[in-house]
Amino acid sequence: MRRTPIADFFTGGTALVAIWIEVASDDGFNFITFFILWGIMMLFVWPFRIGANLLFRMNSRPCPVCGERVKVGETVCGHCQYDFKVR
Repeated sequence: MRRTPIADFFTGGTALVAIWIEVASDDGFNFITFFILWGIMMLFVWPFRIGANLLFRMNSRPCPVCGERVKVGETVCGHCQYDFKVR
């Protein structure tokens, strides 16, 4: 089962905050200002997403059986014991 990265929660959180600000405004919900506000907030979130991806995904590969990340030098998956040398 694939784990949900914490950065995905930040992305959803920015959308919820943008919706909350739009609904709380005096003139109600407006799609154009929502997307502008959400885009500005995403400019602050994307560097953290990129940084998390570079930190945690660079030296690993997914296991073809269970999908867990396995470091490049390892030959056996620690989760399902799949042997990469057998392929």
